[in-house]
Amino acid sequence: MSEARAARLLTAEEFAALPDNGMRQELIAGEVVEMPPAFPGHGLVCARIMVPLGGWVDANKLGLSLLNDPGVILARGPDTVRAPDGAFYAAARGVEPGFTQYLDTPPDLVVEVVSEHDRRGEVLAKVAQWLLAGVQMAVVAWPRRAQITVFGPGDEITLLGRGDTLTCEALLPGFALAVDAIFPI
Repeated sequence: MSEARAARLLTAEEFAALPDNGMRQELIAGEVVEMPPAFPGHGLVCARIMVPLGGWVDANKLGLSLLNDPGVILARGPDTVRAPDGAFYAAARGVEPGFTQYLDTPPDLVVEVVSEHDRRGEVLAKVAQWLLAGVQMAVVAWPRRAQITVFGPGDEITLLGRGDTLTCEALLPGFALAVDAIFPI
């Protein structure tokens, strides 16, 4: 990497200080990557997963659930800040959300809803980053197919479709959500 290129790489703190330009952004290996705003259906699917999940987490005092792209630092030197559509942190981890800095602890579970702008390879690369950072479970919703892919410990991958139920027993005991309830008809 040339010195000129390395000089342009941002840290997570510099990234956090950038002015809001109206675009969704993540920091990947020190470089800002912009994504167009998601369409409303994306938000609907996010809500249909995260509202029941967050309610379950709160009702059972299991920890902390976050949505709406909370920034999480996944790597340093160069820095990477990713933003899941939803996240869960187990209570035992003691994670406290802040309002002026990104979390530096990867979640236990992330939820990613694939938008019209996302490419399959990019989504899978992001899931791999989450898992390598220590995330125990990644739930990926594919609205156009009305499917959920659950990436679990090791190489465990589960594909769910209509008629199936999303569970996260190891992290959220007793939680169950029908796949049919997630996707608009």
